[in-house]
Amino acid sequence: MTRMEDVSVNISLNTMDAAVIRMLEPASPLPAARLETIHRLSDAGVDTSLFVAPVLPLITDAEDGIRGLLTSARERGAVYAMISLLRLSRDVKKWYLATLKLHFPQLVQSYRELYSQGAYAEGDYIRSFKAMAALLLAEFKLDKRTAEMAETIPSLPRRMPEPSKPVTGKELMPEVEQLSFPF
Repeated sequence: MTRMEDVSVNISLNTMDAAVIRMLEPASPLPAARLETIHRLSDAGVDTSLFVAPVLPLITDAEDGIRGLLTSARERGAVYAMISLLRLSRDVKKWYLATLKLHFPQLVQSYRELYSQGAYAEGDYIRSFKAMAALLLAEFKLDKRTAEMAETIPSLPRRMPEPSKPVTGKELMPEVEQLSFPF
């Protein structure tokens, strides 16, 4: 076996649920193929990492699911992992909410409230999710920095906000989305 120095490969995978992957990323490789890639690269001496991203609130954010991903990646030789929540920029938010409406209509109102402040989820949710993610990374020894800090991170319950009002069709599909850049 040849060891490749200063080379690493990062594989993204946010769920082991192939049906969710097919709904949201129809042309992407399924979980088994991505995990096999981690295994083959690791066996070939390439440092391989798992990016559990983007984690989708209420869909792929369960601790058991993320634990399963980390277990599978670790068993296949991953040396590092990163866990990151979904970010919904304006252009992505329109598409994502329409996709949720199609595949997970019961979640649209919760997402509207969770992401009501902009591209990032509500602060309490983010803090509690990051605490859980840090503890998992430390448990699996997939992030040295997290392993050293894990004992100081409190475990917080994750709370999903209640929607204040129903989502309107205009919010899901605005007439015009425009990006502007000050020069």
